[in-house]
Amino acid sequence: MALPLVGDLVAEDGAVPADEEPLRGRGTVNERLMNDLLAGRIRRRAFVRRAMALGLSAPAVAAFLASLEGAAHASAFQATPEATPIAPPPRPADFPSDPIQFWIGYPAGGSSDVGGRILAAAMEKMLGQPVPVVNKPGGSGQLAWTEMARQQPDANVLALVSVPQLQTIILDPEREAAFKLEDFTPIANQVLDPGSVFVSKDSPFQTFNDFLNGAKERPGQITVGDTGIASDDHLAILDTERAAGVDLRIVHFDGGTPATAAVLGGQIDAVYDNVGQWVSKVKAGDGRVLAVMGQARSEFLPDVPTMAELGFQVFDYSARGIVGPKGMNPEHARYLSGVIGASMGTDEVRTAMNEVGIAQKYMGPEEYARFLQEQMDFAAGLFHLVEEERKGQ
Repeated sequence: MALPLVGDLVAEDGAVPADEEPLRGRGTVNERLMNDLLAGRIRRRAFVRRAMALGLSAPAVAAFLASLEGAAHASAFQATPEATPIAPPPRPADFPSDPIQFWIGYPAGGSSDVGGRILAAAMEKMLGQPVPVVNKPGGSGQLAWTEMARQQPDANVLALVSVPQLQTIILDPEREAAFKLEDFTPIANQVLDPGSVFVSKDSPFQTFNDFLNGAKERPGQITVGDTGIASDDHLAILDTERAAGVDLRIVHFDGGTPATAAVLGGQIDAVYDNVGQWVSKVKAGDGRVLAVMGQARSEFLPDVPTMAELGFQVFDYSARGIVGPKGMNPEHARYLSGVIGASMGTDEVRTAMNEVGIAQKYMGPEEYARFLQEQMDFAAGLFHLVEEERKGQ
């Protein structure tokens, strides 16, 4: 598959021509375009369109925006916060006392499931009522989210959603999603987990350069798994292909658990998934992470280089948060958001999340709603990568 290479975010010397047209295809953001954004002369969506027209990949655009002072989601790229624990909010008088089901649209055992279960257990203690986790795998989250969109607007059912997978499923005409972003009540964000590349302990690839060299020597033969078509991991593989000029054989799985089983069993060569999926595997000696796709090295894998360090502007994060059905009582949604934030700040949860290597990032209802819409705009800009892959098959 022939895709344009991704260049630098800004020219190395910091000075580039004011005229954008000569930069087309070089993947460079010039000073005029950057200053227009900072001065408010263009909106973020227009900036994304114009930057991508210059050849910059959508994930790189997202990382560039996150680096700007005042960017709405800049702090989302930080690791597990060490903030003072939040006090539990007062409980509304009419809040239901029935069990609150916590749906996870992936198989048990993956990082989404592990992080969700840690949170649900803490919420249960704080709420004083059961919060049973219910796994509803299928369609990389689509099955659970379809069912969630049909629920009555009460506080008895919540669902974990993954970003940008939620958005790409909505955008993908082949998926025929029966829900829109507006069919959910945003409650809180829980996780911001950078992407990474993992191989088993028996893999011949000791470094990411080994991996790329293998791909160049055997075009289209190195098998790489992801957590589902149009997932953040899938998009990161596509971005790696065009950044490094390689052709990989992509294998789609329904979540991290089957992908992990495949790479550990030797059925595939590597897997792109979030850092939280691999920390325990690395500790156990089952494999190694070749590179991470955050702006900085992961505190959980400090010896692993970033893609940017290796010369590739490839960035990837998966955000995971909690939503309810459309039309929930706003007071109930705010209460649940406060409970989630307070639970995330407890020593118990922070210790457990650090142990498994999953970075937390709390956002309340309003901020999370803005974040979900912002990510929808980004996903719309990068979905062409998925369509180009399909055409090339």
